[in-house]
Amino acid sequence: MWTKKGFSLVEVLVVLSLMALLVLFLGSKIRNVDTEDKFYKTCHIMEEIKEAIIGKPGLYCNGIRQFTGYVSDMGVLPDLFDENGKKVEYNGQPRALWTSDIDGDGNDDLPEWKYYGEAKIWARWKGPYIDPPPDGILRDAWGNPFVFIIGELVTYNEKTFRCIKTHDCTAHEPHEPGDSNYWEELKDSNGNPIHISAKPWFDPNEVDPKTKKVIDRFYADALEIVSYGKNGKPGGKGLDKDLVLTIYKQEWTGEVAGHAGYKGNPYVGRVTLHYPEKEEVKTASIEIVDNDHGYGINFRFGIACENDDPNCKIDCDYSEPGYICNYTNFKKVAIPIGIRSITTDTGKIYIFPVEATGNWIGTIIEDKHR
Repeated sequence: MWTKKGFSLVEVLVVLSLMALLVLFLGSKIRNVDTEDKFYKTCHIMEEIKEAIIGKPGLYCNGIRQFTGYVSDMGVLPDLFDENGKKVEYNGQPRALWTSDIDGDGNDDLPEWKYYGEAKIWARWKGPYIDPPPDGILRDAWGNPFVFIIGELVTYNEKTFRCIKTHDCTAHEPHEPGDSNYWEELKDSNGNPIHISAKPWFDPNEVDPKTKKVIDRFYADALEIVSYGKNGKPGGKGLDKDLVLTIYKQEWTGEVAGHAGYKGNPYVGRVTLHYPEKEEVKTASIEIVDNDHGYGINFRFGIACENDDPNCKIDCDYSEPGYICNYTNFKKVAIPIGIRSITTDTGKIYIFPVEATGNWIGTIIEDKHR
């Protein structure tokens, strides 16, 4: 005959123990997945902030280049402000990404979007460029505030420094962190050093002894976006390690060059570039000189220099003291990406997109030369 028999106490305890272990195992896995998901989400948020600042590259509509982001409208990176509305270079927030009321008094502090008829371009603030954060602070996926810093970061001797003067680092002149002319050590409000997991500075002794060339260049105008990781504290390892995203000026500025005639036959006498910078549209002009050495009369607006002096092979940004190169038809200016224009002394106007690279606009030519 069949008899009904229940589980023994030992069997019940064994089953409950196995279930508890399974719950603990699955719970740990779920927590790890959630933590890793927040890591990748933080990376995504940082890229979104970068896109809000410099726009989305390669964006076209009906074959026409479209520009988005703060830089294309304002021509500069957004300033950083602390909780009191004071402009700072470290540990502030780029409030202009989501509001034109920087000081929170209810009035616009940034100039509104405007058409400039003479230059035939639009410029000034056209935000918001990112969803406004509820408490006015951009945060990572763990809920910790992002840290924004102006000046490229490096770590050296277990300390973190930001670059305050753009410079070349060579074996002869390394300008190592600690040199107050070029670097500032990061410290908290109590004066204690802050160690962020930024890229390490290098040993100048590792340079090729034969060439003695520049090892690296550090930029005071770079913008650093930092997440302190899961624990919200500088330094750390694993998921607590800091995430650092750097925006260099080369990513949001370009150069413009064009052709303006041939030897003995310049097509124009002057070209003027129009580009935005904060509250206004600025201009930079070049008086055209006949510099045709077999390639036509050319001009260029930019940073890196080419010149007509065969003895001058130095970047115009960092020329040797006392040495003057013979630059012609060149104007030193970093042009922010976006729709820009050039006018000539004869009344012609050329409108074109500027990418974060070299931009050739072709021939500046007047009707009589067509």
